[in-house]
Amino acid sequence: LERGDAAELLRLIDCNFDLRRQMFGDAVLGGDNLAMVALARSVGCAAKFTGSGGAALVFCPQGQPQAETLRALAEPKGLVLVDAHVAPATAVRLPPA
Repeated sequence: LERGDAAELLRLIDCNFDLRRQMFGDAVLGGDNLAMVALARSVGCAAKFTGSGGAALVFCPQGQPQAETLRALAEPKGLVLVDAHVAPATAVRLPPA
């Protein structure tokens, strides 16, 4: 994030999901969750679960137009996209715990 390397962030997000899928298998992850990630990837976004499934973090490297394309495909399937923004480098940083 600090280097602004979107391609590497995309790769790492996808790698995280792929490792989880290898470890637990499709039956455990569930068809709806797999479809959610596949939909995001189908438009060039990276996606991973935020926790146990049911929600995903999606990174759209091409920005808002890509997010709107994904939203148009997701909403008819009952999926809701919520915009999230990473704080700028000038944001106050908390000391490590």
